[in-house]
Amino acid sequence: MTREKQMKKDEALSLLYNRYKCAFPGKEYVFGCGCTSPKLLLTGEAPGREEVKFSRPFSGAAGKLLDSFLQMAGINREDIYITNAIKYRLSKENPKTGRLSNRPAARDEIISSRPYLLEEIGIISPCCIVTLGNVPLRAVTGDLRLNIGECHGVPDRVTIKEQDYLLFPLYHPASVIYNRSLVQVYENDILKLRDLFRGARAI
Repeated sequence: MTREKQMKKDEALSLLYNRYKCAFPGKEYVFGCGCTSPKLLLTGEAPGREEVKFSRPFSGAAGKLLDSFLQMAGINREDIYITNAIKYRLSKENPKTGRLSNRPAARDEIISSRPYLLEEIGIISPCCIVTLGNVPLRAVTGDLRLNIGECHGVPDRVTIKEQDYLLFPLYHPASVIYNRSLVQVYENDILKLRDLFRGARAI
């Protein structure tokens, strides 16, 4: 990519993120980062406490698991772009302790953030989109009925603004923390992603 094209892409992302802040004011934001001309774009659900602290997607325990899975697939973080379907922390307050904890995304939150995610994908223009969990899968496809348990590890195609992308759904890395029986399933899916990534690098 030429320096001029890189500057235009960076400017487009900056404008997009500023518009996002205006649309959802007063939040704790974490925006995408990584290579802006990647073969793979990974999207999670929303940033958590650690992600907000470091202003970087997947900085906590789930991020460490993701890094290990990426290593298994022969993928470096520096070579991909990582973002979230919703770019602000989803939290709820414990009435007894006053402490904040993460919460799942609501239907309207997925829908309202979706146009920004799709525009972000268009700017990055990857060959393959890897969704991590139900929320990003539903946000990318627009189908709120999809369940990751039924389509994980199965490549598909998705069309966004007349552009076709390879779609590869994965469980969210945190699912392995809460359900150890998914470890082997996740590893098998990662090996499939490795083969896809090798093909993408040849494009």
